[in-house]
Formats: sequence, C-alpha cells, structure tokens
Amino acid sequence: MPLQKLQFKPGINKEITNYSNEQGWNKGDKIRFKKGFPEQIGGWTRVADTQVVGTPRTLINWIALDGDNLVGVGTNIKYYVLDGQTYSDKTPIRSSTTFSGGAANPFTTVSGSTTVTVTDTGHGADDGSYVTFKNSSDVNGVPAAELNKEHRLTYVNANSYTITVTTAATGSGSGGGSTIVGEYQINPGQEIFSYTSGWSSGSWSSGGWGQTGFSDLAQQLRLWVHDNYGEDIITNVYQGDIFYLDKNGTNSSTTSSSTISYRMRAIKSIAQADGMSAPALNYIPTQVTYSMVSQQARHVICFGADKQNGSGAFDPLLVRWSTSEDYQTWQPLATNSAGDFRLEQGSQIVSAVKTRQEILIFTDTAVYAMQYVGFPYIFSFNLLASNISLMSPNAVSVANNIVFWMGRDKFYVFDGQVRALPSTLRSHVYDNINTEQEFQVISGTNEEYNEVWWFYPTGTDTQINNYVVYNYLENIWYYGTLSRSAWLDSGLRQYPIAFDYNRRALNHEVGVDDASGSGSVAIGSYIESSDFDIGDGDQFSFVWRMIPDLTFTGSESINPDVTLTLTPRDYTGGSYTSETGKSVQASALSPQELYTNQIDIRIRGRQLKLRIDGSDLVGTKWQLGTPRIDIRTDGRR
Repeated sequence: MPLQKLQFKPGINKEITNYSNEQGWNKGDKIRFKKGFPEQIGGWTRVADTQVVGTPRTLINWIALDGDNLVGVGTNIKYYVLDGQTYSDKTPIRSSTTFSGGAANPFTTVSGSTTVTVTDTGHGADDGSYVTFKNSSDVNGVPAAELNKEHRLTYVNANSYTITVTTAATGSGSGGGSTIVGEYQINPGQEIFSYTSGWSSGSWSSGGWGQTGFSDLAQQLRLWVHDNYGEDIITNVYQGDIFYLDKNGTNSSTTSSSTISYRMRAIKSIAQADGMSAPALNYIPTQVTYSMVSQQARHVICFGADKQNGSGAFDPLLVRWSTSEDYQTWQPLATNSAGDFRLEQGSQIVSAVKTRQEILIFTDTAVYAMQYVGFPYIFSFNLLASNISLMSPNAVSVANNIVFWMGRDKFYVFDGQVRALPSTLRSHVYDNINTEQEFQVISGTNEEYNEVWWFYPTGTDTQINNYVVYNYLENIWYYGTLSRSAWLDSGLRQYPIAFDYNRRALNHEVGVDDASGSGSVAIGSYIESSDFDIGDGDQFSFVWRMIPDLTFTGSESINPDVTLTLTPRDYTGGSYTSETGKSVQASALSPQELYTNQIDIRIRGRQLKLRIDGSDLVGTKWQLGTPRIDIRTDGRR
C-alpha cells in the first residue's frame, strides 16, 4: 500500500474535541514549534550556586557605565543586584536605633542558650525581618563578632524580639554597651496571596458583611517594581515607598557611619538629607503602586500615589510625575514640568508598560495610553478600551512593539488597537488556573523564538507550576509544566534568566537538559496528536510499519533517542487499546535525519494517535518532521 504522510497542524488546540482536531496536536510538554514542526525546548543551567532569601518575583537587566552587566532581583523579603555570580544585598533600611542612655545594653542572654533577646521599644519590626548591629561588645560569653552582623529576628512583642547566635551564653543577664547601632531593613512581604475576613477586607462593595474577601494588596504578595534611571535604579514595593539605588554610591544606609554596604534609599530621605524642606519635601510620594521612568525627558512617573498636598491620602487612580531629569522634585511649579492626572475608569491602577512612543496604563477595568506632549500639559491621557482586565501586574509583555497580556477571562493584544487575542488553549488555562493566586502570574518574552510566555499556578497549588506560550510569528499556542517565579528575556544577556523555587537564578535555552541541580537530568518533553483515521472513520485501519522523520541535531548524547508510539481505539470516546511504541536512535556524533529507518508495527483501529516522548537519556534533543505510515483499510467491524 502507498505510504501516508502524517502532517499535523502546528500548535496545540484544546478548544475543540479530540476528533474535531483531526490532524492537529492535542497535548504536549516542554516543546515548541519551529516553522510548523514540534521540537524540544532548550535546557537550563545555574547562573550561580547561591540561593537568595525570599521568592523572586521581578527582574530587571541593565548595563552600567563601567560595563557591568547587572540584574536587579526583587523577592518578598529582600532586593538584590546580581553581578556575574555575586549577589549584593540592596534592601533598604527602614529605620535605625542607637542604643545609648536608658536603651543601653539591649542584649539579654540566658546561660547555656544561643537565643538572645533584644530590647528596643517600638522597634516596628515584623517577624522574619532583618536587623544588623554594630559596636557591641562581648555579652556573657557571646562574642561581639556574632552580634555585630545581620540577623533574622523573631518577633516577641512591640518592644522586644530575639535573635540566634552560634555560641551559647556562659551566663545570664544584659549587656552590649552604650554605642550599639541597630539598622532595620524594610519589613518582609507575603510570599503568596492570602485571604482575610470582615468588613472592608476587599475592594469597596466587593462583598457582604463578614464575608471573605481579598485584603489590601499592599499587605499581600510582595512585588517590586523597578526601572532604570541612567545606570541607577528607581524602584518601589507595590503600593509602598519609592526608592533610589545609586550604582556607585559609597554608602546609602540611614546612618553615615554604618558598616553595611550601600543600599537603596527612600527618595524622600535622600531629598531631606540633601537639604530639601517643606513644602517641596512633602510632595515626594511615599506610597506608590507602580513606578516608571519616561523615555522622553526622563520623568519619574508614579501610577497610583499619595496626593500632592502631603496629606498622606493615597489615590489608587492618581498618576504623578517628577520634573524632568530630577527624581527629587515633585512640587508642580511654573518653572518645572512636574504634574499629575487622575484617571476616571476603574477603582485602582494595576500596572503600566512602555511601548513605542507611549505608555499603556492598566486599571482594573480599562486601558489608557499616556504620551509625552511637552509644555504646558507634559503628558496626554487617552482611554483606549473599557471593560478590560489584567490578571496581575506582571501579566503583560511587549514583543515586536506589540503588547500582549493575560486578562481574567481571555488574552489581549494591543497593536494600535486593543482586541481579544484568540487562543486555542483559552479553556485549558482558565479552567485550571488557581484564581486565588492569580496575582502571582508572570509574563515574559523569548524573542529568539518569537514567543510570549505566561507562568501561572493551577488547581490548589500556591506556587507557579504551568505555562502557556503564544508564538506571535506563527500565530499558534502551546503549553507545558514548569515552576518559575520570575522570568526575563535575554535582552542584554546571552540567555533568558529565570528563578525556580529553590531561589536560584537559571540561564534558559542553554544545552538540552535540566541542569538546575547538582547534576543534569532530561527535561521530559513529549507531544501527542489528536485522533486521525482513514476517510470518515467508517472503516478500521491496519498499520504494519512506520517510517519516522526525526532529527537529533543539537543533541549532546552519543546515542540520543526518542520513542514514537501509535495507539488505536475502536470508537471516538472509547478506550484506547494496545500501544505500540518504538525507540528511534541516531548518533549525535554524526547527526542524521531518519527518513528511511523503518519501524515494524502491527495495530488495528478506527482512530489512531501519534505520540513522541523525549528520552530519559541526558543529552537528547529532537525535532519531528513528517513521518509516514503504511496504512490500509481493514473492514467495518
């Protein structure tokens, strides 16, 4: 009998039934399509062995004037700058205490214990916060070196907490001296989104009295927002204070004599230290949803901010910006370009993103375009679309000058106009996503392969475990499983960088295996077709051989292999019967496309499906072409 080519439509479609998707793909994991054909995605490897503290959620990459290639990493507990394989802790200092006078000798020990109680009235620290001490002397056998360093504290009450040292105290009592300084880092944020109960626990009129609702986002799921200000960084905690990181700062802690390496500082504290006073000082925002530096004239823009009069009232729809080229000046005057504008639609600004010559602003119900127009208005604001949602602040990406984002019920695109983005995986994503943790959703591009990725948690999982990909060049979708808490495209780096839940940075599209651990393991790729048959499926089919079309180019193994499986069933919706799987091998030292190697099989059924499983063998990479099968009709019964 003549050989029949198995030509499948690119992409994965789960919006229609398996049988309706004949000659299409139905399932897959860790694959992508290139020019219409499926292949295994690239592997990943560690950037550095060091683990950061907290779960990374946001990343930024830039090159300093000295050529350093830097990555900013915001976790729910700290903020780091990654330089090569070295992390520098830049977490801001919230406050400092000088333990002198009546506050001297703050350390209390108990003989035989490594727990030290610290007395600091009104310290303001939450459980799990970090504090650094200096200038302490030995205390009851505890060496000064074990006290004069960074500690993660355990909350006791408003006036005391405990720290843990290595050396057990040899006596009980208090000590330390009268020159001790303690510097408190900003309190940690939540790792996951949680619920609270009671009146006004969520948005206005979002629920009845005593019903469960979302609590204030400022207290939930710590996200950092950051942007470049030259070689420096403007950043804020989502709905928190706004900070400045001087790349070449010599010391940016709250005390000039601190031994802590330089850190980012609140903009208001910098301005005050530089001599700014009221009323200009009171105009600097201290609660910001989302911050950004404009591409034209370099204004620092705050989307959602406290009001300009210094009253402290936070307006979630207020857009404010500093004067040009000055991140400290926010008071609007005739002699500068500082200003503000309040959006009308929605209850709060959720996110913003730069694109071409404008900035897109997302409220919880609408999308606005913000454009630089110069004096006297500085910026214009135009409503692009209403009744539009955004799943999370990080669920939006820009690729090829087009904006893509994930809404709460569908995907969207902005290419001059806002429109829904049709997806062959819409139901698969939205039927499985954990909506309680939707604030975790992140989006990122992989422009080498013309892809936009969204990572999201499913079921009852409180960590991201799945992804969905849109290939905007080929207009197709595919999906898979992968746990990543943060993602950033290659851009200024050779490879995309991401973080797993082991809190390690990983370079993606490197090699062909998972090298995130101590060794390498195969990444476990596969793809499976929908059912296909002869004619209208009124007759059974008999297959007795298959000629695969595979390439292993790029494999690192000497003998890479995959398994091809044909599985029959008698009726649509019925159970699949016997499987016939055959391994296909080639030599990586002399890569070859397998057009002629014959696989002998004998199966019978009305419908058939094809599956390709990547090998458990480390070093295997594969791409499927157009396999052929020897198939004939075999009766109606």
